[in-house]
Amino acid sequence: MDKIIMRDVEIYGCHGVAPEEKVNKQPFVIDVEMEADLKKPGISDNLEDTVSYSAVNKLITRIVQNTSFDLVERLAEELCCAILQNYEKVAKVKLCVKKPQAPMSGNFKWVGVEIERSRATA
Repeated sequence: MDKIIMRDVEIYGCHGVAPEEKVNKQPFVIDVEMEADLKKPGISDNLEDTVSYSAVNKLITRIVQNTSFDLVERLAEELCCAILQNYEKVAKVKLCVKKPQAPMSGNFKWVGVEIERSRATA
């Protein structure tokens, strides 16, 4: 299956268990892979035949900025479900939510989760 890929989408939100994470926005870096049949838009050159990555970006930005979850697992689940519900051409979504400023000690680039959902599991 073909894929539409979005890498390193940085969106600020308030997600986490620690009290300061509920009030202080921090960056979340999101990778999205959406499986869809891209043969028709590849021939037609028509945006209506594909999934607009700009529209998907607006959707995930709205969710990250306007919700607050304790767990990045829940955020990732919400993002996958929203993509599948709003874009019928998407058969499967693989999504990674990275949290580069997680409040923990140690030297790390980011922590996060990666999940994969399809129409059968949404």
